[in-house]
Amino acid sequence: SEFIQFENDLKLRVKQRPEYLIAKEADKKYLEEIKPIVFVETTRKNLNKIVMSIITDCCIVVDGPLSSGKTTLIEYLAYKTKNKLIKYQMDEYMDSKSLIGNYICSDIPGKFLWKPGPLYQAVSLGHWILLEDFDHSPLDTLSLLIDLLETKCIRTSDTIINIRPTFRLFLTLRSSDAKRSNMTFIDSIKKLSRHVILD
Repeated sequence: SEFIQFENDLKLRVKQRPEYLIAKEADKKYLEEIKPIVFVETTRKNLNKIVMSIITDCCIVVDGPLSSGKTTLIEYLAYKTKNKLIKYQMDEYMDSKSLIGNYICSDIPGKFLWKPGPLYQAVSLGHWILLEDFDHSPLDTLSLLIDLLETKCIRTSDTIINIRPTFRLFLTLRSSDAKRSNMTFIDSIKKLSRHVILD
């Protein structure tokens, strides 16, 4: 049976053999070290959707019901492509400063040190970042994400960091989530991203 080696040049493989961009069997090492994935037809189809989105866009909104495998599939792809994945669970208290970073007091009186947040680190280092349930984020965080997607950079009070080619932003939300708010901002983010709906 054939198995796509995602850790190789993923983009090249898709161009050459798009018909084989479906996992055919579970990767034994992954099953032992990370989390088990049962490669039924639905899993293969969903994995294929996310992979194609990774190739064509830097931001992917993954939409699916609770326990549909959103996080697990993203973790799997990060492992197979040897990309560092930063994960953050979003809620109404996760403001933009929590993602970008802020200045903190140092041991020297009057001197402050910059402590980068997870999004700042991912953008500057070209890592992957997963923001789970991003639709529960406060308005200033959603505005930050829109600005990042529109300008392809992240801004602080004294610097501008452009995204690196390897940077990927994954945003998950639950289908038909009654708690969802700020729909205008969420729809704007979807339009600026690749929207994937899991089966």
